[in-house]
Amino acid sequence: VVTGMMHREKKVPLGYIAAGSTNDFATSLGIPKNMVKAAETAVAGRVFPCDIGAFNGDFFVYVAAFGLFTEVSFLMQVEYDNVRLQDEFIYGMISNSTSVGGFKGMTGKDVLLDDGVFEVTLIKKPKNPIELNEIIASLINLVDDTDMIYSFKTREVRFTAKNTIPWTLDGEFGGDHEEVVVKNLCRAVEIMVPQGE
Repeated sequence: VVTGMMHREKKVPLGYIAAGSTNDFATSLGIPKNMVKAAETAVAGRVFPCDIGAFNGDFFVYVAAFGLFTEVSFLMQVEYDNVRLQDEFIYGMISNSTSVGGFKGMTGKDVLLDDGVFEVTLIKKPKNPIELNEIIASLINLVDDTDMIYSFKTREVRFTAKNTIPWTLDGEFGGDHEEVVVKNLCRAVEIMVPQGE
């Protein structure tokens, strides 16, 4: 629906009735999990202009990720805001949500869905059990106190790899890519949210 809306010249507000088990994006927007209340919000709520992600030629709403369903690591170059990183990563995500996979706080602090920036998390490949424990402890405690995880906010980020890498967009297969450019389209789509949110 969002992809279709992004191709329209005249956009209209969207009502969102979440029917999945986790509903990260609906939770981030404060949309009720009860379908009747969500439908009431779609009709009588207020308009919220939400950021949307542009991913090469596609769009995503709340998360683009790699490394989720594979045991291999990826040697990548990552460029954003005049910064260039080159490292081996086991997981990476670009998000616009207060939770991913039902885990609140994993995307960072001060997450806003209409601020024009994404939260980016990149987890380096651990070389030994100590580094693995460091990554796990940081993720469990939601404290960014390790050199094994890169966390930053940006409007645009470019990923370049020597081999194609499978990506997921909002939990669906997003294709295999050697190069990916992700841009934040600030307040690109309007979504109906509860009046009090």
